[in-house]
Amino acid sequence: MNGDVWVRDMHGLRQEIIMDVDYSTFQYEYEQNTSRNLQFTVQKTDYNAFSFDLLTTEAFIIYKGQEYVVKSCTHGMTGYIRTKEIVAHHIGFTCIDFVQRDVITGVKVYTIQDMLAHGFKDNHGGFTYKIHGTFAKQKIENLGGMTLMDYLQKAVDAFGAYILADNKTWHIYSEEEFFEPSDYVLRYLYNTDSVKVEEHTDNLKTVVKAFGKPKETTKEVLTDNDYYAVGVYKSREIERYGEREALAVSDERFTNQNELLKWAATQIIDSPEISLEMTYYGTETLNERSKIWFIHEELGYNLWVKVTRFNESHPLTQKPPELGFMSRPRDMLGIQQKLQRSVQESQKKIE
Repeated sequence: MNGDVWVRDMHGLRQEIIMDVDYSTFQYEYEQNTSRNLQFTVQKTDYNAFSFDLLTTEAFIIYKGQEYVVKSCTHGMTGYIRTKEIVAHHIGFTCIDFVQRDVITGVKVYTIQDMLAHGFKDNHGGFTYKIHGTFAKQKIENLGGMTLMDYLQKAVDAFGAYILADNKTWHIYSEEEFFEPSDYVLRYLYNTDSVKVEEHTDNLKTVVKAFGKPKETTKEVLTDNDYYAVGVYKSREIERYGEREALAVSDERFTNQNELLKWAATQIIDSPEISLEMTYYGTETLNERSKIWFIHEELGYNLWVKVTRFNESHPLTQKPPELGFMSRPRDMLGIQQKLQRSVQESQKKIE
């Protein structure tokens, strides 16, 4: 059965299907590039004594072909009934337990392939990776002396990658390769009956310096004159939010300043980000990589949205999944404009 939940002891010697799971407590929780967990409660019965005893910290949970490691096991009693509350993290995230001690000193330019190859070489955890899509080269200082999880986070932060593990194989995607457009449509009051829109400015930046292709040189420290193209991009949103400077960005593809600055404009988020939260009642199968068309006639939304949070109950409960979406402002322009108009209309009424 697709919803079967198995437990294996931490040494891999014994494995058993878990009976009498309280499926009302069962949750699969995914947060883009951040976490992927299972949690559930089990009561000890005459039918599951063996599997119940196997449920300890560092035991493995197998669900839908993926392995998770128990990181929290809370013992409880209700009357004469023993219970265990389990929280398990996807096995991919246990790469945080492995450190690449070799350090390459100095500031160097890396491809994402070279950066990850350095991190994953000679790891004893059996972790591998696959890269999907193309990425611009980036400057990194003193690469090494950090965990494999730090390397993956650097792929996200420095290269703009999206990461998702298939057991111990990490897949690293460009944005174009990660999201899978579907034929499904999210329509308010058709397959979702609640929508929450949040606007925030945590990542807002209005200024960024960009470097293009470096010239041939033996210098360790490069100045602006050592590049074919250098420029500072300033967004028009400075008038509204002031100068908020991002870390410098670089891409060796550019030798022309105008083209470099056009690219630099796409590397910052210069207006509030918009997120959506909703419950999905449709019958189509959605997943962590879904890109879905969203329609809300009353609020005027008609655009693509991309999954960033995916919380799913056990199939036996037949509960709808809870979905979260957030995209850069260029993807959510319709929502942003609608919010701005609403604010302006409210201000006029007050005046």
